[in-house]
Amino acid sequence: MWQARSSPWRLLGILIPSFLLAVLGVLAILDGDVIFGFVGLLGIVAFATACSLVIGRMRRSRRIEIEVSEDGLCWRAWSDDVIAWHEIRHAEVRRQGPMRHLCLWLNREPEFRSHFATYGAAKSKTMGYGDVAINTIGTDRRFEDLVDTVRRYVPVG
Repeated sequence: MWQARSSPWRLLGILIPSFLLAVLGVLAILDGDVIFGFVGLLGIVAFATACSLVIGRMRRSRRIEIEVSEDGLCWRAWSDDVIAWHEIRHAEVRRQGPMRHLCLWLNREPEFRSHFATYGAAKSKTMGYGDVAINTIGTDRRFEDLVDTVRRYVPVG
């Protein structure tokens, strides 16, 4: 069984650049230019979003976020349900800038944990990232380890 737990240090590494983005956002708003002000507001919203997600994960401490077993794959940000291997129609690694995602196309309609997850998954699917796009950001494991483990059960393109 392969597991990835939340890593407080890696999560903190997400918060620091987000905080700097918010500071730049405030400076842009104070500049007085309408365009800079709008961009600054977007930076502050991005920080607030990242902050709420990261703090939520930090509060759960070293909880298991991703688990891969003979039964299937469970990604707790998505759901507590296990995605059985036979439910995965297609798996592929996709990039979004420097971030990589293990994208899964399922044989069934996915059920998500929250409205936020449902909305994010719908946007992800329209961008070609499948029903579920998993990453190891903020965990104690490497993305390559996740892909290598999943390859034992389903082909990853």
